[in-house]
Amino acid sequence: MAVGDSIQFNSPADCPGCTGLVDRYAKAINAKTGHGVNVSNDSEHSGLQVDDLLTELSNASEKNTLAHADIIVVGIAHNDVPMNRDDDPCDGAGGDNPDWSKYTAACVKADVAIFQPKYESVFKQIAALRAGKPTILRALNRYNDWNDGATLSPAGVAATKLVIDAWSKMTCGAAKANGFLCANIYRVQWPRRTEAVRQPSRCRLHPPARQGQRGDCSDPHRPRTCTVGYPVEPLVTL
Repeated sequence: MAVGDSIQFNSPADCPGCTGLVDRYAKAINAKTGHGVNVSNDSEHSGLQVDDLLTELSNASEKNTLAHADIIVVGIAHNDVPMNRDDDPCDGAGGDNPDWSKYTAACVKADVAIFQPKYESVFKQIAALRAGKPTILRALNRYNDWNDGATLSPAGVAATKLVIDAWSKMTCGAAKANGFLCANIYRVQWPRRTEAVRQPSRCRLHPPARQGQRGDCSDPHRPRTCTVGYPVEPLVTL
């Protein structure tokens, strides 16, 4: 079972023709064990944030489904980073154009401190639902979708690295403290291919709900060539 944000959702709008990591993981588990795998992908393409997932974990139906899942993959690291919010301790209401000069080690540390207890709660609650039962618990950290190597300023490159270094350490730390193994999608080396896709040059593949305009891929008239990375078996091999 997979829960969390759009990284696991595999929308055709994000990656046309791709097989998502949840289905690839299920196939890998089947190949390695010989056991059939019934996939339940409850991740959401909605800008889901950690507070939303915590709310969902209070739902009896969701808890029951998780309690009966032998393998659980949690990916909820994407939409709460400070450059995706307007209430962060770095640049606040920075909108679609963050003020990278305000991204300091101090503000990133303060931001992580706000969210760490929430992530610990997510992983603790899910692990408790499977207490005493043989279970594979997996989590994902966050990759850098801001640094496309072309449009982000040097200050932006440095700021996003500062943020995502800290966030990936925090999310994986919270996961591991509660019995999860954490797949490092931030630093893993991906097989890659290049294909023409139709999206504006500054389109973000997984925009938070509040910043839909930055992730608006609705323009059908501006094809560009993108390098698209695919996870092969990151949840198995890391």
